[in-house]
Amino acid sequence: MAGCRTYAGIRAWMPALAALLLAAGQARGADEAPLIDNGENASLWRSYSGKPKPEIAASAAGHAGGAIKFTLPESSGPQFVGRSVNADASWDQTQGLSFWLKGDGSDHFIAVSLIDDSYTKRYAALVDLKSTEWRQVKLRWEDFVPEIVSADWMSRKDGNMKPSLVRALWFGRWFYFRPFAASTFEVDDIRLEAKIDPPAAHLPEAPGIPRTLAKLKAKQPVRIVALGDSITYGTHVPQRETNAYPGRLQELLRKKFGYDGVTVVNKGIGGIETRQGIALLTRDLGNPPPDLVTAHFGYNDYSSMLEKRLPAAECATLAGQNLRELVRRVRSLSNGATEVLLIATIPGADEERHTAMDFFGDQAKAVADELKCGFTEGPRAAFREAQKAGKLDENFVRLDDGKLDVAHPNVPGQLRFAEALLKAFE
Repeated sequence: MAGCRTYAGIRAWMPALAALLLAAGQARGADEAPLIDNGENASLWRSYSGKPKPEIAASAAGHAGGAIKFTLPESSGPQFVGRSVNADASWDQTQGLSFWLKGDGSDHFIAVSLIDDSYTKRYAALVDLKSTEWRQVKLRWEDFVPEIVSADWMSRKDGNMKPSLVRALWFGRWFYFRPFAASTFEVDDIRLEAKIDPPAAHLPEAPGIPRTLAKLKAKQPVRIVALGDSITYGTHVPQRETNAYPGRLQELLRKKFGYDGVTVVNKGIGGIETRQGIALLTRDLGNPPPDLVTAHFGYNDYSSMLEKRLPAAECATLAGQNLRELVRRVRSLSNGATEVLLIATIPGADEERHTAMDFFGDQAKAVADELKCGFTEGPRAAFREAQKAGKLDENFVRLDDGKLDVAHPNVPGQLRFAEALLKAFE
């Protein structure tokens, strides 16, 4: 009887013992952070999208033991590899995660993505693949950008997403990461981190863009990065490299200040929202960072807000949150070296778009006042003048079928935008 009782007792605590042994086997030191993936089991990972499909393989030469090797072939669409995770309340007591990464030496970036069980909340943080040596990457939860409007910023304590709700961890690239070049990278030892130091806050002493203006007036080299959507990109504009407003602005600035040392880089991407532009900042700012970032977003954000049937007050709140994060992250990533100029969203050519984006420009002005960055009403005011004169249509693309493209400025419209934007550089 005593033997039976002893056996029953052993059976009762065997599951707990097994869990302890498993944890001990996975951990690489008693003082290390909780482990998410030790890089020893490639079968936990799978390809979720992409044609051709990404490849997953075990690598014997990891940072410590084995690692998982991922190969993303050149493709025409998004690609991801990932695994499920069982986050719990303990994740909410940590500040982020870390992993060891070995890149392919290229200039490409991949996104680390966190996803909830409904796939309605999706977060991304970009990392580069430049180093072919193992390096540890640490990401705070706040570093992950909510890519779609249904997800709150993780920095919001009252938001609808927190680390304990994460159910999948992916590596790859969404539609807005174009171009989709071939990339290879290895990952090892993914862990939670109890403490990751936050980036320094950078609030300039003077508002606006004084450092950029001083360099222009002194005829010093100036590099400007223009962020935005298809309006910035120059959709339907012939020779868009020179005719879209970033190219026009470069020409106008060189003429105004009398030297050729001004470069304006067009980083506009058709179809993206402000949040997606923020996710790309790690890639698009470059190294060294630019002197100035200009940002013109709005219509794609608004389309997503309408799709979710959000009330006007919530739309305005979201726009302000997104623009605030954009300014803060530009300053953080550049260590305060890059100034920001927010541009009020221009009206479109149809009646609904005449005033639909007023709230976005108003929020840009409020954020600029709060965070002491630059703001210009110029392009919006210039298009509004054309609207009042009954000539707004003349500034938008006429498609091959004769219909008016109500969203995209044509060559004269892009020039009007650039000339009005130039006034911010007085």
